[in-house]
Amino acid sequence: MSSTPDRQMALTLFCLPFGYHTDAWRHPESRAEELGQLEFTRDIVQAAERAKIHAVFFADSQDATSVRTGGNR
Repeated sequence: MSSTPDRQMALTLFCLPFGYHTDAWRHPESRAEELGQLEFTRDIVQAAERAKIHAVFFADSQDATSVRTGGNR
């Protein structure tokens, strides 16, 4: 009888540099004013590490047009 190999899933966190929701800054715990700061990026990566995420990808973009037009849904 053949054995089934162990299977694993690699998890990646995909982040846009300006966030995903145009009104997220309204949330009481929002850190929108910190977008683009190294400390904020560090905190995201450390949270992903604690969650056992394998990789973090930060997309590069010039503006939030796709968020405003609903392209990231």
